[in-house]
Amino acid sequence: MGIDLNGLIPTLVSVGYDLASDIVVSASYAHTSATAYDPSTGGAGATTQTDTVDVITSPVSEMVIDGDRVKAGDMQIVIRKTEFANVTDWMKDDKITIGVDVWQVVEFKVDPTDSVMIIIARKVNV
Repeated sequence: MGIDLNGLIPTLVSVGYDLASDIVVSASYAHTSATAYDPSTGGAGATTQTDTVDVITSPVSEMVIDGDRVKAGDMQIVIRKTEFANVTDWMKDDKITIGVDVWQVVEFKVDPTDSVMIIIARKVNV
């Protein structure tokens, strides 16, 4: 009989968020997705869905900075995957607003247990 990690890890992530409430901040996540081709206009449009999410942020580790894909000043943002029930097609150009700062997603991955999104974001000059 083994341990059901697929059931245990999401529970631990949720407990971790609760225990880390002093470092969890509210953010606005704007996800843009393409709409279907419209023959009457000759093009496709885009829609933006904005969700309020709880995030944990930290500067990226110097060990992952490569100067191209990940740069000094980038932010690592962790978001529970359950906060994105409606998002199925992640985009590198999605935007996250934390306070007055806007960050653009440059890299993302889902952790192996499918519990959290680990995002690398770069501050947008606005």
